[in-house]
Amino acid sequence: MSIINKPLVLIGGYVVSINAGAAGLFFYDKKQAVQHKWRVPEKTLHLTGLLGGWIGGMWAMQAFKHKRSKQSFKNVYFTAVAANVGIVGASILIFKKFPQYIPNQLRTLFNLPRNQIIQQKPQFNQQPQKFQTIVEEEEIITNKKKRGGRKNKNN
Repeated sequence: MSIINKPLVLIGGYVVSINAGAAGLFFYDKKQAVQHKWRVPEKTLHLTGLLGGWIGGMWAMQAFKHKRSKQSFKNVYFTAVAANVGIVGASILIFKKFPQYIPNQLRTLFNLPRNQIIQQKPQFNQQPQKFQTIVEEEEIITNKKKRGGRKNKNN
């Protein structure tokens, strides 16, 4: 059994990469602004916040003193941050509450038991079986009543 937790490594790698990329973009944009050259579009910086690079982006804003005073940029950026936090939080809550909605690709990534994958699909097929069982039980009860049913010792 491997000691390395594959999902944790993948998620951790993504978070580190997106935050380093965001910080790099803020640094590059600041450098270009000082030299009056072509700049990184604000939409790109906003996208890094939405995709999870907001920790690196906010650190870079403070460290490089870049985009701190432009309120219109900060409003959109913090809205993107809030959207990222909301989407991630809602996804975690939904998948904890309704694990049957986790896509099979994520199930294999997170090594979820195979029986959960199998149980996910037959839910619709089980309903007619349950109905058939109820019908059979009703027929048995009806037949017992027609024959007089079970004799009660108290009668």
